[in-house]
Amino acid sequence: MGVFFFALQYAAQAGWSAGIKRIPLAFGSWLPIAGILMLVSFFVFGHDLFHWTHHDLYDTTSHEFDSIINAKKAYFFWPLSEHPSTPVFFYSQNVILLWFVVLFIY
Repeated sequence: MGVFFFALQYAAQAGWSAGIKRIPLAFGSWLPIAGILMLVSFFVFGHDLFHWTHHDLYDTTSHEFDSIINAKKAYFFWPLSEHPSTPVFFYSQNVILLWFVVLFIY
Protein backbone atom coordinates (compact mmCIF):
# COMPACT_ATOMS: atom_id res chain seq x y z
CA MET A 1 0.00 0.00 0.00
CA GLY A 2 2.87 2.33 0.75
CA VAL A 3 4.42 1.76 -2.67
CA PHE A 4 1.04 2.44 -4.29
CA PHE A 5 0.74 5.66 -2.26
CA PHE A 6 4.15 6.80 -3.45
CA ALA A 7 3.37 5.92 -7.08
CA LEU A 8 0.11 7.85 -6.88
CA GLN A 9 1.83 10.91 -5.41
CA TYR A 10 4.55 10.71 -8.04
CA ALA A 11 2.07 10.42 -10.92
CA ALA A 12 0.00 13.32 -9.60
CA GLN A 13 3.16 15.39 -9.00
CA ALA A 14 1.91 16.21 -5.53
CA GLY A 15 4.23 18.41 -3.53
CA TRP A 16 2.67 18.01 -0.12
CA SER A 17 4.00 14.47 0.33
CA ALA A 18 7.67 15.39 -0.14
CA GLY A 19 8.32 15.32 3.59
CA ILE A 20 6.94 11.84 4.14
CA LYS A 21 7.80 10.09 0.89
CA ARG A 22 10.61 8.06 2.45
CA ILE A 23 8.18 6.25 4.75
CA PRO A 24 6.11 4.60 1.97
CA LEU A 25 9.32 3.87 0.06
CA ALA A 26 10.62 1.98 3.09
CA PHE A 27 7.51 -0.21 2.95
CA GLY A 28 8.59 -1.38 -0.49
CA SER A 29 11.94 -2.57 0.81
CA TRP A 30 10.10 -4.96 3.13
CA LEU A 31 8.34 -6.79 0.26
CA PRO A 32 11.05 -9.40 -0.51
CA ILE A 33 11.39 -10.27 3.18
CA ALA A 34 7.61 -10.45 3.62
CA GLY A 35 7.29 -12.68 0.55
CA ILE A 36 9.84 -15.14 1.87
CA LEU A 37 8.14 -15.13 5.27
CA MET A 38 4.82 -15.73 3.55
CA LEU A 39 6.10 -18.85 1.78
CA VAL A 40 7.85 -20.16 4.89
CA SER A 41 4.75 -19.63 7.01
CA PHE A 42 2.66 -21.50 4.45
CA PHE A 43 5.03 -24.47 4.48
CA VAL A 44 5.28 -24.54 8.27
CA PHE A 45 1.78 -23.51 9.39
CA GLY A 46 -0.26 -23.96 6.21
CA HIS A 47 -2.37 -26.81 7.49
CA ASP A 48 -3.38 -24.78 10.53
CA LEU A 49 -3.93 -21.47 8.73
CA PHE A 50 -5.79 -22.55 5.62
CA HIS A 51 -8.96 -24.59 5.82
CA TRP A 52 -8.68 -25.80 2.23
CA THR A 53 -5.50 -27.79 2.92
CA HIS A 54 -7.40 -30.48 4.85
CA HIS A 55 -7.82 -33.49 2.56
CA ASP A 56 -11.06 -34.65 4.18
CA LEU A 57 -12.86 -31.71 2.57
CA TYR A 58 -12.45 -33.24 -0.89
CA ASP A 59 -13.42 -36.82 -0.06
CA THR A 60 -17.09 -37.30 -0.95
CA THR A 61 -17.44 -40.14 1.54
CA SER A 62 -16.05 -38.13 4.44
CA HIS A 63 -18.14 -36.42 7.08
CA GLU A 64 -16.12 -33.22 6.53
CA PHE A 65 -16.87 -33.02 2.78
CA ASP A 66 -17.40 -29.45 1.54
CA SER A 67 -18.96 -29.10 -1.91
CA ILE A 68 -18.02 -25.43 -2.29
CA ILE A 69 -14.33 -25.99 -1.60
CA ASN A 70 -14.40 -29.13 -3.74
CA ALA A 71 -15.59 -27.03 -6.69
CA LYS A 72 -12.56 -24.75 -6.22
CA LYS A 73 -10.11 -27.65 -6.06
CA ALA A 74 -8.52 -26.81 -9.40
CA TYR A 75 -7.51 -23.39 -8.12
CA PHE A 76 -5.89 -24.66 -4.95
CA PHE A 77 -4.26 -27.84 -6.23
CA TRP A 78 -2.87 -29.12 -9.50
CA PRO A 79 -5.78 -28.74 -11.96
CA LEU A 80 -5.26 -32.07 -13.71
CA SER A 81 -5.27 -34.11 -10.51
CA GLU A 82 -8.37 -35.91 -9.33
CA HIS A 83 -7.32 -35.94 -5.67
CA PRO A 84 -5.72 -33.01 -3.85
CA SER A 85 -1.99 -33.20 -3.52
CA THR A 86 0.60 -30.44 -3.32
CA PRO A 87 -0.93 -27.02 -4.08
CA VAL A 88 1.36 -26.36 -7.06
CA PHE A 89 -0.85 -23.62 -8.49
CA PHE A 90 -0.99 -21.79 -5.15
CA TYR A 91 2.80 -21.98 -4.71
CA SER A 92 3.52 -20.85 -8.25
CA GLN A 93 1.05 -17.98 -8.02
CA ASN A 94 2.71 -16.67 -4.87
CA VAL A 95 6.23 -17.02 -6.25
CA ILE A 96 5.38 -15.35 -9.57
CA LEU A 97 3.58 -12.50 -7.83
CA LEU A 98 6.51 -11.94 -5.48
CA TRP A 99 8.95 -12.08 -8.40
CA PHE A 100 7.01 -9.44 -10.37
CA VAL A 101 6.73 -7.15 -7.37
CA VAL A 102 10.44 -7.35 -6.62
CA LEU A 103 11.34 -7.00 -10.30
CA PHE A 104 9.31 -3.85 -10.86
CA ILE A 105 10.16 -2.14 -7.58
CA TYR A 106 13.89 -2.75 -7.65
